[in-house]
Amino acid sequence: MGKIADENVSVSTVIKRRIATEIDRYRRPARMTRSAYVAAILEDWERRQCPFVTDTDKAMRLLASMDRKMQHSIQHSAETPTPSIPPAAEITEKPVKEIVYSPPKPKKKAG
Repeated sequence: MGKIADENVSVSTVIKRRIATEIDRYRRPARMTRSAYVAAILEDWERRQCPFVTDTDKAMRLLASMDRKMQHSIQHSAETPTPSIPPAAEITEKPVKEIVYSPPKPKKKAG
């Protein structure tokens, strides 16, 4: 297999006709094929360090980042001793006061 095949993959997608028309408008003067122009757009996106594309993309990447930080924190906290927790028999529970909902009483009419 050649170097090009080792470093590249083919990506196929379906886009709206109006977007394809815009791509054609810009690619023709550059004498590029539609595929080459779309590849250039994606390479530029990567050069700009893959900025968020949608709000969902942003949210999912931020959640993934938080998850990685949490996993890292958990791994490192395993190296530190955790405080001992008393056995259940030593924990005394206080009784919880029962809360009963009473609807408000209707106001008396003046008169």
